[in-house]
Amino acid sequence: MNLEISTAILSILRTHGDLLHPQQNSLSDLPRFLSVFEQIEQRLGHPEYAVAEMAQCASLSEVQFRKLFRQITRLSPIRYLQKRRIERACMLLRTSEDSIQNISRLCGFSGVHFFYRIFRMWTKMTPSKYRMDMHL
Repeated sequence: MNLEISTAILSILRTHGDLLHPQQNSLSDLPRFLSVFEQIEQRLGHPEYAVAEMAQCASLSEVQFRKLFRQITRLSPIRYLQKRRIERACMLLRTSEDSIQNISRLCGFSGVHFFYRIFRMWTKMTPSKYRMDMHL
């Protein structure tokens, strides 16, 4: 069991360590959030995925969850989820020929217009411009 936990922690830190910035007093809460980070990765494509599910996964109230999550990641849970969805969209734009509408759906955005707005907020360009720039 300890080996599985250590392997999971190392995997998450390798993949998303740059997003984690725990304060000293929140380090003890980090193990309880491992399952949350795993759940986020599994549910990125689900537009209905919400903070309430994340909090339930961590066995915390939403208020306490939001507070601890921000201490660990320096982002609100929604901003973190958006960031991960946009990172996945960027990967798909670079590696697939799927339509932008399909990529927005695969990344959990309920509408393509909302996807464009959030994508532009995070990358400072449209998805089609990003795809063109990455193919050069």
